[in-house]
Amino acid sequence: MFVLAEKLSALVHNVRVKIKSYLVLSATSQARVMQETVEHFKRIPLAGCIFTKLDECLSLGEIINVAVQNALPVSYLTNGQRVPEDIDVAGCKENGSPRRSSCVWLTVVPVISGIKT
Repeated sequence: MFVLAEKLSALVHNVRVKIKSYLVLSATSQARVMQETVEHFKRIPLAGCIFTKLDECLSLGEIINVAVQNALPVSYLTNGQRVPEDIDVAGCKENGSPRRSSCVWLTVVPVISGIKT
């Protein structure tokens, strides 16, 4: 994985076109595995992350911790295997909360339960 991260870093830094890079992480992975993946790809400027397999995970704690601890914006979520139907933009609902990080997770719960808002 280290060699891949080095090659991606070189590509991103040497290209003339602006590239937005997203780190794709499976929500079914252990927190330690997700954290190691983030560490390997930190040298690449990440626009955010995409959490996949939300329909298969038992809890959201690990993905929330990884995103918050690494200040990694959650950009997209997937809930199923159909592309593009099962890809959702991570967003928030107005709840009057001044804390932006809590706002993002309001969309996660309806996506997991299968209720599209």
